[in-house]
Amino acid sequence: MIIGIYFLFIGSLAIAVSIYEGNFSSIFWICYLGLILSGLGILLKRVDILESQLNILLIPLLVWNIDFYATLFWGISPFGVTDYFFIGTFSISKFVSLQHLTTIPLGIFALYLFQYKKRSALKVSFIQIILIFICPELFFMQTPYFSS
Repeated sequence: MIIGIYFLFIGSLAIAVSIYEGNFSSIFWICYLGLILSGLGILLKRVDILESQLNILLIPLLVWNIDFYATLFWGISPFGVTDYFFIGTFSISKFVSLQHLTTIPLGIFALYLFQYKKRSALKVSFIQIILIFICPELFFMQTPYFSS
C-alpha cells in the first residue's frame, strides 16, 4: 500500500514538474507513466498492471542505474543518460530522477508481497509501448525519444 502511494506521488510530482517547466513531451516518458500505473496497480491489487510496468521499465532503468553509479563512483558516464544529474545544483527535477534507483526494487518487492506467480502481462506491456511512441507524435509532432 505504501509503495503504491509512493509511486503515485512521485509519478504525479514528475508530471507536475514537467508541466511547470514547460517540458510537456516528458509527460509521456516511460518512467513517469510507469510510476503512476505501477502505483495504481498496487493500490487496486492488479498485479498484472504492476508486472507489465516492470517488464517495460526494467531495461531502461537498469541502463540509467548503471550510468548513475558509474558516474557517482568512478566519474565515468558509459551511456551519458545521467550527465544532467551531476551538472548544476540539486533541484526538484533531480529529486524526482532519484526514483530510477528505487522503482524496480520496490516493484519487485510489491510483487513478492502479492505472492504473484502468473506471467501474463506481456500483452499489456506491448500495447503500452506502442501507445507511448504514438501519442507524443500525435500531440506534439515529436517523440521524446527520437526528436531531432
